[in-house]
Amino acid sequence: MIEKQLEDVEKVDIDALVRGKNTERRTLEYKADLPLATDEAKREFLADISSFANSSGGDILYGVTDERDANGQATGAPLEALGLPAVNESFEGLRLESIIRDGIAPRIAGVQMKAISGFQNGPVILERIPRSWAAPHMVTFKNLSRFYARNSAGKFQLDVGEIRAAFALSESLPEKIRAFRADRLAKIISAETPIKFAPNRASVLHLLPVEAVAGRSNADFSRETLRLASRIAPSLSTNCIHRFNADGFLTYDDQEWGLTKRRASTYVHVFRSGALEVANQRMLIRSVPEHDDIIPMGTFEREIIGDVKRFLAFQRDIGVRPPIVLMLSLVGVRNFALTTGPNQWTDSRIDREILAAPDLLVENFDSHADVLVKPVLDFIWQAAGLANSPNYDQDGRWRARS
Repeated sequence: MIEKQLEDVEKVDIDALVRGKNTERRTLEYKADLPLATDEAKREFLADISSFANSSGGDILYGVTDERDANGQATGAPLEALGLPAVNESFEGLRLESIIRDGIAPRIAGVQMKAISGFQNGPVILERIPRSWAAPHMVTFKNLSRFYARNSAGKFQLDVGEIRAAFALSESLPEKIRAFRADRLAKIISAETPIKFAPNRASVLHLLPVEAVAGRSNADFSRETLRLASRIAPSLSTNCIHRFNADGFLTYDDQEWGLTKRRASTYVHVFRSGALEVANQRMLIRSVPEHDDIIPMGTFEREIIGDVKRFLAFQRDIGVRPPIVLMLSLVGVRNFALTTGPNQWTDSRIDREILAAPDLLVENFDSHADVLVKPVLDFIWQAAGLANSPNYDQDGRWRARS
């Protein structure tokens, strides 16, 4: 796989692969053309795509020829990048997407394509396939029913034992995700936080890369995190401190309470795996005289949407690859009401101390943050008696009214 974000890959990167004779490997493959004219060619294409998704993910470059040995067999080393003649980029993108959607089960999320221009015959097409969270994927085109994976020599068909092991791994991922969330919330409630932090009330946002759950991470932790530290200041904070710790990197607001006591009311913890934990008390600590505590939802939703947008961009820039599991939890919110307008709040109250919204899967970094988090925000409103957030318009975009 080319170690760049897809949108940053240019002709010089393809030329460098050819010049350096970078051979095909588990995460990289070259194809001279798009051989999709026959059913057999489509099966081969789908086998390639599913093999990457069932393994470590990777890139396929169409429009790059490979060298041949004395017997005419491909060596895996690139010979030249000529590109593809007469390619309609929009049409090919839709066609490939349709073939993948109809020929592989379950659906592979997050497959991306980019046409890179400047080559002799036309553009080189880069198809980027993520390592799938829902593996194993089966090629179902024309009733084929085959499972494929990859190693350093290329793709291979899985046998019965390997299929069984792949399903076992897939089934363990949701359990590991739930365990991560439960463990982190337990630590926050018991005050085992990376900085002194009162555990009674907090909103907690987790952005957990599936690669981290599976024990693999490409995050450029130390160098990039330090360089980008100013971009991950906690919301609603003014005096931030940044530092490394045993688990990763921490940024927090520095507040003084009384003459000698200090503690943070917000922090952002970047784990070495690229996972983020964002804890914030300021969005929940709001009381109205003679009434229960309330959450000012206009401010709350605006800050959550802003956090998701900022922190996903940060993860992208340190090399985290989607999919990413988004989890939002509210701690210590029993009997809280939600504001529905100026001096107005819900009649119903949240009926539990810990409100854990269903997790969401972020399949790529291109989603609008407000659209992405709407199901989570709707869940919070439902916990206080309303069907959904009133701060969204009829097109599903956020427009605060409370």
